[in-house]
Amino acid sequence: MPKLGDKAYEVEWCIHCPLDCAGEALLDCAVYKTAVVKTIQEARNKAKEVYPLDWFGSVRITSVQWSDQFGDGLAWLFGWEYFGDSEYYSGD
Repeated sequence: MPKLGDKAYEVEWCIHCPLDCAGEALLDCAVYKTAVVKTIQEARNKAKEVYPLDWFGSVRITSVQWSDQFGDGLAWLFGWEYFGDSEYYSGD
């Protein structure tokens, strides 16, 4: 279990995006997967690994920090919070 203040990286990719009858992507219905890893190198390796599965051709990597999302100290409200800019992997 992460501790308050721990930092990591979230890797996010789209595994499915349905199309409407005209063949347009229904972005609001897209299904994403995420993985949280400890280092930027692990994140880049994971992005490279899952890139062939991504529907949009770009895997997002964002730094995250384990935090008390509402500031009231209730442990069940802790989670990964984004901070900093994202980078994108779009193949070699």
